[in-house]
Amino acid sequence: MKRRAWKMVTGRGWMALALAVIGWLLSAGNLQAGIIDHPNLVSYWLLDEPAGTSGTGSVKDAKSTNHGTPAGGVTFGNPSAMSTLGTAAVFNGSNGKIDVPYTADLNPTDFTAYVWARVDGGAGSYRSPLTSRGYVSGQEIGYLFYAGGDNNWQFWTGQKPG
Repeated sequence: MKRRAWKMVTGRGWMALALAVIGWLLSAGNLQAGIIDHPNLVSYWLLDEPAGTSGTGSVKDAKSTNHGTPAGGVTFGNPSAMSTLGTAAVFNGSNGKIDVPYTADLNPTDFTAYVWARVDGGAGSYRSPLTSRGYVSGQEIGYLFYAGGDNNWQFWTGQKPG
């Protein structure tokens, strides 16, 4: 199994699974907060849609066409930790999520991903700002960035069958 590179920027504790800038890079590199500009960037979601955003494909991919759909408890238009980054999305901690349909360009063999998020409550439960997983031939595959029951960030990856 190849090693998978990833980087997660958690800030200083002022982002509540709210301001999330999620990006995908197909090659290693240094990531910086703020402006996202990398030649191999595939997709990113600023989550700065206006209040009341809903509906299929309403969460825009700022780089490509991998738009997402909010589900459960997600509210948009909240104050951001950094005003230069626009507004923020807040997830209710139980069923709030944004679904982005499967596409091969978001699931390559080698990738780098990053997330800006802060654990806010929910101790004793597991919460994930970024997940791509499923089952093939009864074996779980994919990856998962998550806050464990102890509120510490963790990473899991499943192996490709065969």
